[in-house]
Amino acid sequence: MKKVLGFVFIQILMISVYSHDYKYFLDFLPSDFTVSSYLKEGSVEYSEKCLSSSDELPWVPKDSKNASVVIRNCDTKDIVISSGYVKAGREDLYQKNSRPKTVVIEYLNSNKKKTVELKDTSEPQRINVFAPAEKSEPIKLNFVENYSGSKYSDLCINYICKGVGKINPTASIADISKLDFSIGYLSEESSFWDQNVKFTSGGNEFLIYQNNGFPEIRINGFIVDLNMQMSYAEVVSVVRKSPEQFQIILSCDNQKEIYLFDVKTFLLKK
Repeated sequence: MKKVLGFVFIQILMISVYSHDYKYFLDFLPSDFTVSSYLKEGSVEYSEKCLSSSDELPWVPKDSKNASVVIRNCDTKDIVISSGYVKAGREDLYQKNSRPKTVVIEYLNSNKKKTVELKDTSEPQRINVFAPAEKSEPIKLNFVENYSGSKYSDLCINYICKGVGKINPTASIADISKLDFSIGYLSEESSFWDQNVKFTSGGNEFLIYQNNGFPEIRINGFIVDLNMQMSYAEVVSVVRKSPEQFQIILSCDNQKEIYLFDVKTFLLKK
């Protein structure tokens, strides 16, 4: 290449994933990953460190038929996978090497399983891992079927990252203690783009701040997904609609996206 479980309850669920122009995601730490193996070519190592979005090399296991990645600290509702060998100026490497097709996700504490079918694209694909009310736990990604490479059999994965919407967020998401918060008011629509805000209403704690230049809202420890359609949002506002529901508004260039968030179910509806 260039460049047994015992008696357990297993739930098999086929879920769909889709590609999206991701401008916003967060890397796992290298220590969060344990890989089945990795390829070495001379001084070049295609190790778990290559699963970072900032690394130019992909992760490549020695054996593409029994490849797996364990994510120990999977504190995210969704993960994002970019498949293949992706290198600027060498677009041919994507087709020449194998890419993941079918992934079986094992939940290592609850002994459940999900089967995910990936599209054959280098574009980031989002996979829902946990429902908002579920607790995070270690997961294992088993790559059981691959798209064949035209020249090499090596399986290549460009990166695996955290999607937006975190469960039990850690300091790697945002160091809240270092942010200067003002007090937000729910009596009227307020813009929070230029300030970090913390307020409590009806026992619900809201943290509104910028993370890597994008607005992010954390409600009772759960980071709400705000950037799927409007990553360029310039204004974030919150309006209380009922004791348990809040209207969240993103706007840019006189266009608005309006979401309704329920603090009991953690559901966000557009």
